[in-house]
Amino acid sequence: MLRYARLLVYLALVIPAFAESDNGKFPVILNVTENVAGTQITINGTGFGPHTPTVYLASSQLTVAASSDTSITANLPTGLAPGAYLLEVGNSDKHHEAYFAADLGQVGPTGPQGPQGAIGPMGPMGLTGPAGPQGATGAIGPQGLQGATGPAGAIGPMGATGATGPQGPIGPMGPTGATGAPGATGPAGPTGSQGAQGPAGVNGGQVWSGNVTIPASNPGSLVGSPVGQSMAAFSTLANDEIISMPLPQNCTVSNFNVTVLNAKGTSSAQVMLIFTNPGSIQGSGFGGLSRCTVTAASGVPVSCSDLGSYSIAQPAYLSIFISNFTNAADFQNANVMTSFVCK
Repeated sequence: MLRYARLLVYLALVIPAFAESDNGKFPVILNVTENVAGTQITINGTGFGPHTPTVYLASSQLTVAASSDTSITANLPTGLAPGAYLLEVGNSDKHHEAYFAADLGQVGPTGPQGPQGAIGPMGPMGLTGPAGPQGATGAIGPQGLQGATGPAGAIGPMGATGATGPQGPIGPMGPTGATGAPGATGPAGPTGSQGAQGPAGVNGGQVWSGNVTIPASNPGSLVGSPVGQSMAAFSTLANDEIISMPLPQNCTVSNFNVTVLNAKGTSSAQVMLIFTNPGSIQGSGFGGLSRCTVTAASGVPVSCSDLGSYSIAQPAYLSIFISNFTNAADFQNANVMTSFVCK
């Protein structure tokens, strides 16, 4: 309750300042498109500034080929694996950043041509133009002279009919040949074995993956980004806004997997996928989706999973929430790697 009261006070102080500020100071990413060759991306939005901005994809800085206040074209690194990446754009003049979850390398083949649309109604018939004048009839030429008919030739005489020859005798019928004996039936061939059943197909969908580093001073209630690399921060109003990623489509979240590296001791912590909506992203309310509890094993990588499915609809923002430490010091400087499917 005390944390929620502090958030309400923060909102009362911050929201008027945002209302009076110049919107051009804050960059906003609306969408990201990738060319067919997979060598460049185009970032569309507002507030990128008149000078060349900085662009980071995960932890790699991209070369900016062209930019304006509303559009940036940047080159992608060679051999980039398909997946969802954390994209960061910095306004070089105002020193503000915008974040976006960009799906890259996942452009599918061109789909089949859709059915032909219905024929629209016929437009009004145009006016008929006036008929042209009728041409004059030409004069009839004179009739030619009839040629003279030649005389008919004489009919030749009919030749005489020849005599009919005698009919030859019918030859005798030959004898019928003997029927051969049937051959022996060959042995039946062996029955072929049935082939092994192939593996089951993998369900499609977007794969979200993130790597959250817990700081050396673990405060015990942390938020991190569900995509790309991020440093976990204490769950406050400002940190919750910066680390949240927008949901690009309605989807069913499933196959939530967590792997933790560098955790000392044998204590445990809970890792949860949470969501907020536009009405509460600047407030203190959030909802939980997938979650599981991971137990440290003296530095050995450890994992946990939630194989359930949870439906979530736009508009929504997703974050990774790490809490319920039985000993927060065991998880200092640990890496919490998460992945899940959004289908």
